[in-house]
Amino acid sequence: MEGEKILMSQRPLQRLEVMGLVEAGKIMLKEGAEKIGMSYRQTKRIRKRVQEKGGQGLIHGNTGNPSNHRMKEGIKAKVLKLSQKVYGEFNDQHFTEKLAEEEGIEVSRETVRKMSIGRGLQKGSVNGGRPKMPFNPGGRGLEKSWMRTWLQGNNMARAFGVLR
Repeated sequence: MEGEKILMSQRPLQRLEVMGLVEAGKIMLKEGAEKIGMSYRQTKRIRKRVQEKGGQGLIHGNTGNPSNHRMKEGIKAKVLKLSQKVYGEFNDQHFTEKLAEEEGIEVSRETVRKMSIGRGLQKGSVNGGRPKMPFNPGGRGLEKSWMRTWLQGNNMARAFGVLR
């Protein structure tokens, strides 16, 4: 473990510093628990892991491992090949349905969309790259609306001070 680099985020780093203070006897474990915002019991568990494994004990056990939900490369390659050769003109939803019916491959429409974007087969933006409308906190405004026209002819609106 000596000289080995460990990549960790800010939170585990803070926990490691506090556990160092606890081990050095500068603060009590209860104070350390308060500093890192955890219960006393959980802090005892962290202290034990740090004593056994050092800084590595603060990192999640699955860090660095591939996801259990990822698609196998063979299936991914087959889907991409089918999307280009056989079902090239289909949209994502239709292609997903055809994969399930004809090929027996169950994938979600969103997975197909992300794969297409990743291979550069389609654009990622949902709205076609149209720029967003600028934010206008006042909306259209009363002076530009049909309501103002209607209220101008209404004497009750003037009586209650809706219009000036």
